Amino acid sequence: MFVHVFPGTGTAASGGTPAADFNYFPGVNLLVDIFTTDGGLSWDCNIVSQVFTFDFDFDPTNGPVGEANRPYISMNTDRDMMFFSWFETDTAFASGTTDNQFPDWRCQGYNVIGDSLEGPQTVMGTFGDATWGNVADWVFDNGDGSHQLHMTYAPIEDFGTFSVLNSIDFYYLGQPYPNNIGLEELERNNFAVSQNFPNPASGVTKVAIESAEAADYSMVVMDMTGRLVEMKDFGRLDAGRHIQTIDVTNYASGVYFYTIESAGSKITKKLIVE
Repeated sequence: MFVHVFPGTGTAASGGTPAADFNYFPGVNLLVDIFTTDGGLSWDCNIVSQVFTFDFDFDPTNGPVGEANRPYISMNTDRDMMFFSWFETDTAFASGTTDNQFPDWRCQGYNVIGDSLEGPQTVMGTFGDATWGNVADWVFDNGDGSHQLHMTYAPIEDFGTFSVLNSIDFYYLGQPYPNNIGLEELERNNFAVSQNFPNPASGVTKVAIESAEAADYSMVVMDMTGRLVEMKDFGRLDAGRHIQTIDVTNYASGVYFYTIESAGSKITKKLIVE
């Protein structure tokens, strides 16, 4: 479950202002992933993000028309990845206003099989005059370690003159959510390596290599004892993103480590086999 936790009606923020549903007191608003690993006997949670400026009323004179930017969950067709989306504008809050007029679309990936948050928390877009965002339930697998999410939004040119009687045009936006490719790795080694996905794996799992320039690449896989399990020569890869596969069908269940090497630099990640 992906939920927004906020103060209940009757509580008060600093200054004595009464709290209400979907308010924007920054000290307590949280987006929380609640999950169970034992069929519901016990529950745990991950705090995904602290939320700012979650609510805004348009045209209070004729309306009001309220927009409470509720959290969204999207899923790929394989049902092994979920994507938590929400809309917030902490930059607007920092400038001294509590209005959520220009919400940014934010997203966090979640590995269903690994039961873990995965990849960077990403600002999918900053739209200026866009509001009323709605994220689709399904995402497309791009086949390169990223997924395409789908959102509709409505732009409002002038918030001061907006009326509930105005016509509203909705627009479509598709944005990719990337797997976590480390920028520090790229700067230090001239290449970066993603965490394999899926992880844990039981068949074929994929690894993304981001290369700053053309270079030769190889990989070794070792078990917990340091025993060599597999060696692969990827040959020369051009600059850009390359998806490589590791077939763990014949691996015994357990923890392994894969190391990608190029030009004397090495990056190691952990692989779990079910």
